[in-house]
Amino acid sequence: MALVSCPECNGEVSELAQSCPHCGHPLRPSDFQVWRVKRLEIGSAVCGVAACLCAVGLVFALIDGSRLTGGIVLYFVLFAVIFLISRIRLLSLKDKIDQRGR
Repeated sequence: MALVSCPECNGEVSELAQSCPHCGHPLRPSDFQVWRVKRLEIGSAVCGVAACLCAVGLVFALIDGSRLTGGIVLYFVLFAVIFLISRIRLLSLKDKIDQRGR
């Protein structure tokens, strides 16, 4: 049982609650699932922008003639792994929500 924010008053509410104990706003489980997907989509978009910036930085480093050290390569590999994990989580959460909605 997780605590989430009420969409109306931003108070902490149990994920299983029928209504917000602070403001009385009626809650549906789908509200929280939609919020989770939106949060993951925003995170994935931020990762995508960061990936583009990293790619531009890598191109400038190659144009500059700098040697790619192990630290820089490790940084790009680590970023790629984190980006892939976030995309997999987003897709799996969307699939779970689609299956429950049927």
